[in-house]
Amino acid sequence: MLIYIIYILSLSIDSFIAALSYQTNNIKIPFKSNLIISLTCSSSLLISLSLGNIIKNMINIHTLKWLSFFILFLLGITKIFNNNIKNILKRPNMNIINKIKLVSIYGDYKKADFDYSKNLSTFESLYLAFALSLDNIISGIAFNISHNKLLLIFVFSTLINIISISSTKIFRKINYNLSLPAGFIFIILAFSKIKQ
Repeated sequence: MLIYIIYILSLSIDSFIAALSYQTNNIKIPFKSNLIISLTCSSSLLISLSLGNIIKNMINIHTLKWLSFFILFLLGITKIFNNNIKNILKRPNMNIINKIKLVSIYGDYKKADFDYSKNLSTFESLYLAFALSLDNIISGIAFNISHNKLLLIFVFSTLINIISISSTKIFRKINYNLSLPAGFIFIILAFSKIKQ
């Protein structure tokens, strides 16, 4: 069970970072928007985990182990170089890619505030939630969890996301690349898949 908690905490770091960038730029995330983000992220994780269980029954164990390793390891590397990737997306020659709203928001979470109202609406929170769900969708396929634990994971993920978004007022002045430890955790989880 501990490994599931660590996994969900690692995924929720993106929600925390997004909320922190909003907090430092005085953009409010109402509780309703917080709930939409948290439920959307958790739902995408639930769907992805369910899909992972279907794939698990379609391929042999050896292939599954290496597929899970590759996905989690690649996700870990992406997390470690998260800031570099976002800086690349901000370059002028990436304007064509940035015209895709989800990519643009992934590069800069603040861009979900489309109307610059300093208040994240229900509609805007959905866009932010979809951008934050990318890691959930990718990793859920690799992180095999039995069907009887899926509901528990969904509830725990939703609560953790709500708390992480709400707690940014306390940690407003934090100045550390939180994607870095999350990246190393995903790499550790990747190697744990080989040993299973």
